[in-house]
Amino acid sequence: MPFHKGTLASGFLTVIPAWTDNTISSTMNLTIAYSDSVAASGAPSPTYSVTSGSLPAGISLNSSTGAITGTPTSPSSYSFTITAANAVGSVSQAFSITVGTGITGGSSFVDSGGRRYHFMTANGNLTSIRGSSTSINIRIHAGGGAGGSSVGGGGGAGGLVTANQTLPASGSLVATIGGGGARQTSYFGGQGANGTNTTVVVNGATGTATGGGGGGFYNANAPTAGTAGGSGGGGSSGVGTNNFSAGGATTDATQGNAGGAGANQTNGYYLAGGGGGFASVGGTAVSGSSSGNGGTGTSLLGTFYSGGGGGGGDNIAGTGGSGVGGNGTTGNTTGVSAAANTASGGGGCRNASGGVASGAGGSGIVIVSYLI
Repeated sequence: MPFHKGTLASGFLTVIPAWTDNTISSTMNLTIAYSDSVAASGAPSPTYSVTSGSLPAGISLNSSTGAITGTPTSPSSYSFTITAANAVGSVSQAFSITVGTGITGGSSFVDSGGRRYHFMTANGNLTSIRGSSTSINIRIHAGGGAGGSSVGGGGGAGGLVTANQTLPASGSLVATIGGGGARQTSYFGGQGANGTNTTVVVNGATGTATGGGGGGFYNANAPTAGTAGGSGGGGSSGVGTNNFSAGGATTDATQGNAGGAGANQTNGYYLAGGGGGFASVGGTAVSGSSSGNGGTGTSLLGTFYSGGGGGGGDNIAGTGGSGVGGNGTTGNTTGVSAAANTASGGGGCRNASGGVASGAGGSGIVIVSYLI
């Protein structure tokens, strides 16, 4: 240990400070009391101060003991330097601390208004250790339905359920994410598969969003209707006049909308309806002209979810709703699948001679938000 030559007026030998404990926990959680400390030897006993950067809001340093205590009030990352000093010298140490919200799970984002969002894209838990209950908003999106093949209707969007709940002080929200409907590869018998439900369990309550309905398909004498779901799948078209099928219904009008109907065969065109979206019904095919577009979805933070898939057919295919539903296709071209975790319907395909597939539905997602 280095010594300073000379004595203080009292006759004691002076000693430059040296750290005896210069490590602290690098994480804190919002609203949870924190306690740690630093320590240094020296004569006279050193005092402690923050000489660069700043401690997290709500945290203080005891200048005499080196204790670092308090309850953090603002989640962020902080860098600072603590110096131990006496009359003959000093020693410094840099630290970095991250203050979390005390709620973990999924990927997270904080908007400009101080609201944190957790995006749960796979089965899992949102867990709180905050020490106090938290008011949360939950958006539950189910998996979207697949488009049909062979004049395939667009897949319906996965249902959307919103709810306000309380996350217990020490507890979890459990999310089970629904998958999108699998793409249909069969030329005949090509009904789109429904998406699967997404469920959330929190504070003893269960919320369920219903999977989107699959798109219908061509059958010369009896085209199949779109399947019912959170939003219904689009209908199809058959041979002759007055030979088309309806879009599937929504199983719950608060979760979505019905799919659009197919159209009469006119000018040699077979045309299917679009899948329903959360915000609007699927488009009805226009006889002799175009297949139906997917119903529109809903946006959050600039991203759309729960759009319907476009219908497949001859001439002009339908487009997916809100840019997230899969587009339908003409000719012998595979329908466009909805992206993962968009809860949107897949596009139907014309599938003129077999060998191609409809578009798959997008898987669901759970989004939880709360003020920090």
